[in-house]
Amino acid sequence: MDLIYKASGQLNEAKKEIRVMRIQSSCHYSEDDNDNDTIICSLERVQLAQANPYYALSYVWGPETPVEPIIVDGHIVKIRRNLWFFLRILRRQLCLSASDSRHTSQTPRIWADSLCIHQDDLRERSYQVSIMGEIYRGADAVYGWLG
Repeated sequence: MDLIYKASGQLNEAKKEIRVMRIQSSCHYSEDDNDNDTIICSLERVQLAQANPYYALSYVWGPETPVEPIIVDGHIVKIRRNLWFFLRILRRQLCLSASDSRHTSQTPRIWADSLCIHQDDLRERSYQVSIMGEIYRGADAVYGWLG
């Protein structure tokens, strides 16, 4: 998992940077909701004051296992199933809105702590937790996900 954080680079605390992800929409599911395509997303560093628009996710992490694979910046990452279900449903909603004339060409930025914070970097994790209130307040909307 360290590789995905090396790709996006170290966060600059002085600039109040955060990471946000963009999910690539993949509209190849069938009517029976059998959406088995791998979720592909990318991470980017942004300054919190200039991050908008982005949406924050508040959710229960759930049990450590089972995990599901996704691809982040070209690397396979295993995430907890609860986040995986949210991303899968978000991707489906992006596909449904793609046919809507009001749809924008860019997918939304999402902030989800377990993926956007390098959990193994204690300094980064401590700092990001200390500004978490600002991250949620700065979001265009906060999604609550129970699973």
